[in-house]
Amino acid sequence: MTRSGMALWLIAVVGWTASPWCAASPVDVAASGPVRLILYEHHAVVRETINATLPGTSTVIRLTDFPREVDASSLALIGRRADVRLREWRLPSVSSPHAMRANVVGQQVQIDMNPAPTPLASGIELTLDSSSPGEKRFDLAYVMTGVTWKVTYDVLLRGDLRDISSPLSIDVDGWIELSNTTARTFRQARISLIGVDTLGESPEPKAPGILELDDNTPLADMWRYQEPESRPSHVYPFDQVIDLPAHRATLFSFVSVTRKPVDRILVLRAEEIPTDTRSHYATPSQLIRFDNAKDYGGNRAVPPGTAMVHLGNQRLSLHQKAWFKHTPADGEIRLDMGKLDGIRARRIDRGRRDVSGGYVEQVFELRLENTFDKPIMLIIDEQPPTTLTWTPQRSNHPYERLDRRLIFKPTIEAGSELIIQYTVRVEMPGE
Repeated sequence: MTRSGMALWLIAVVGWTASPWCAASPVDVAASGPVRLILYEHHAVVRETINATLPGTSTVIRLTDFPREVDASSLALIGRRADVRLREWRLPSVSSPHAMRANVVGQQVQIDMNPAPTPLASGIELTLDSSSPGEKRFDLAYVMTGVTWKVTYDVLLRGDLRDISSPLSIDVDGWIELSNTTARTFRQARISLIGVDTLGESPEPKAPGILELDDNTPLADMWRYQEPESRPSHVYPFDQVIDLPAHRATLFSFVSVTRKPVDRILVLRAEEIPTDTRSHYATPSQLIRFDNAKDYGGNRAVPPGTAMVHLGNQRLSLHQKAWFKHTPADGEIRLDMGKLDGIRARRIDRGRRDVSGGYVEQVFELRLENTFDKPIMLIIDEQPPTTLTWTPQRSNHPYERLDRRLIFKPTIEAGSELIIQYTVRVEMPGE
């Protein structure tokens, strides 16, 4: 092939690959009607209604307010009467569609590269096929980033935590902060949140290192990084229709309750109760409990979030931060308000004796002292201090067994001591 023939061949190929998108001018349309936003932790699924007049059975339309943050490969068109189909899409550019030019200079062929096409700040062109021209109404769904959410609770506890007989009530305001960092304003948006309850904990990062492991080595699992167990996702739909302005954070209230009565619960945990000591005691945690009833969550689940807790009239002074977990409709919310002095507990090991079948019976005592001048009801989450397999045999107080725990709910009279004694059968390891 001669040099001139080579140049003509290159120019022909370049010209063919850089052919224009479509000779017809696109029809400009905009979204109309309500927008549905399903917000995940790191992305959002958007579904919005489009009204367009199609002059023919194949038309290019241009959505001028299409966000730049959209994953265009996720575009899906949902026809109301199944007579509109999305054939292809294109992000328009501001530069010439010809990206290359070939020139013959002496013995060489030079390829000139024009600047790469630059996408517009927003906008997309869609080629639509329909069974007939005319007014069409359809939904467009896509995945995008740039819209995030978080939840906070403002809590005011009324009453005296130090007075065990004082009635308590609570004010709670729950807020969802929606941050829209895109250039698109979403109007008349209906929101649903989908998230995982982190229990207020940050995920454990993967530790850095250069250790090479042999997967066939029995000890490899002790060193290999283990992904944390996944928690289930929860859906939180909301009825409010709101606007999300571009480049702005928006707050809207989803919980607002005033002077809601709450219960006071005293809980002793087995891990905190010392064994065989005379000078060290455990004191119970004071929990505030209330229901996610209709007056609180409106018969729907409420999402997890950080709670800022204030006491009484000390609205300007933060008492503590807490974490409100995911709470289903009609579930309960518990708030740990710290330790309550006046109740003391310790554990005593009363020894063991051999029984038939290779078992031993071990006796434990829980000594509970109430220094208040009123009776106190406790919840004791007890676990016998043994790592061996055990089975409860006898107890001088009723209990409920949950997995490897014994749940006691005694009432201790004013200024008195209560002794709970229970016996477990322990299975000794074989030879």
